[in-house]
Amino acid sequence: MKSTISLMELLLVLKNNWYVLLIGGAAFAIAAFLASTYLMTPQYSASTNLLVCQGVSDSQAIELGEIETNLRMIQTYRDVIQDPIVLDDAAENLGNEFTAEELKEKIEVTIEENSQVFSLTAFADHPDKAALIANEIAASFQKNIMEVISIENVAILSPAKSSSSSIYPNVPFHTILGGLIGMLFGTIYALIMTLADQKIRTEKMIPQLLKWNVIGVISSIETVGDAGFVTKNQMNGRSY
Repeated sequence: MKSTISLMELLLVLKNNWYVLLIGGAAFAIAAFLASTYLMTPQYSASTNLLVCQGVSDSQAIELGEIETNLRMIQTYRDVIQDPIVLDDAAENLGNEFTAEELKEKIEVTIEENSQVFSLTAFADHPDKAALIANEIAASFQKNIMEVISIENVAILSPAKSSSSSIYPNVPFHTILGGLIGMLFGTIYALIMTLADQKIRTEKMIPQLLKWNVIGVISSIETVGDAGFVTKNQMNGRSY
């Protein structure tokens, strides 16, 4: 059995088995579309923006060093949001539907570079639930941060709002990916069948498979039949 295949032979295999690739790609694409649409649980997100800074009076000027300190503290605020002191309170306000650990897995805190504003994003299987989780955790953070750090001003700039657009699954992406995987499996199947096939289909395959050398060619021979007609005995071929 032939164990290797050249690039030209590979292209020829793909050309001769295009229908296998087409069927495999279509089947996997349809399966991925149906799974993404009917089997996977949609996930939604909602985000709220927060600003934490030291309070200053009207007569005080905000110094550059103070702004830099606030920027460095943003990382600390993210850790506080994910701490049980905030999440336990939020879980209680949500009717204990989730534990603090479950809420921690459902949120993501994004910090913008050189900005005192950071966003809190919550994920859930319903858009209203995602918005509710984000707003409750933001409110709990606003209430409990002062017990941890000496902070005078915590502002929720924009409360989270529900969105009907799911972030997961991405049906078009999964459908295209399924089609590509199907074509890959079709290619592998075609290659396996080609490499395992030992049938002699062309005269060029005889030296390759049997390791024989060409020693001559038998030409066509014309013979006279019993009825007196000239017939052509097709004996084109090669002797080995």
